[in-house]
Amino acid sequence: MGERLPLSGTRILVTRGKDQANEFSTQIKELGGIPIEVPLIAFTYPESNADIREKVAKLDTYDWLIFTSKNGVDFFFEAMVVHQSALPKIAVVGTKTNEALMKKGYQADVIPTDFVGEGLTAALKPMIKPGERFLLARGNLSRSHIPTELQAAGGVVDDLIIYENRENESEKDRLIEILREKQVDVITFTSPSTVVNFLKLVEGHPWREWLKEVKIACIGPITENALIKAEIDVHVCPAVYTTKEMLSELVRFYEK
Repeated sequence: MGERLPLSGTRILVTRGKDQANEFSTQIKELGGIPIEVPLIAFTYPESNADIREKVAKLDTYDWLIFTSKNGVDFFFEAMVVHQSALPKIAVVGTKTNEALMKKGYQADVIPTDFVGEGLTAALKPMIKPGERFLLARGNLSRSHIPTELQAAGGVVDDLIIYENRENESEKDRLIEILREKQVDVITFTSPSTVVNFLKLVEGHPWREWLKEVKIACIGPITENALIKAEIDVHVCPAVYTTKEMLSELVRFYEK
């Protein structure tokens, strides 16, 4: 018989967007777990893209371009196809965001060691010259920390909503059935928006009762705060904010 893998038979709910779920599910399988994909997020361009066209057309007027997620990179470069402008210096939150950027042929000039907005602003502040212009390409549910801090440090920030994050209503019935029938052992949350959308989709159901025996794993402190605010107990939250580390921490949790 083969060696028993650390998450053998553990049923793990993957709530992140469909396009991002595949890599995470593969990581789960490699540890013996059973991924159950229920994407709670759907990503789209804003209904009006006039602001996007305007900002992309004057890209050469900015000193810095900031991305906070892989989605921001993907949506921005899709919009940029019609405007082949040279890019300013680039700062990103997280290695996954930089990997998405590298696939477009670019390398970030600044990647903080902490994969959150606070880490990015701490890394950028010593570099900011008064009046420097920043274009922040992000989702509609992102926090206001980055523009607030950069403006306080003397930067001029254009806050561009490059994509919108919506709850995936098409998965509601399936999510309810999985929880009601106790078909998962662990629920993973990879962003505050997965928490927000989860709460919207289970509203009106006895979901707290359904979660009593379920373990909750989240990717980092911002997502953890969203769960705490919703009074959901968090069992796993890694020190390094990646899905790989979240699963490693889950393995350690079960080993205890």
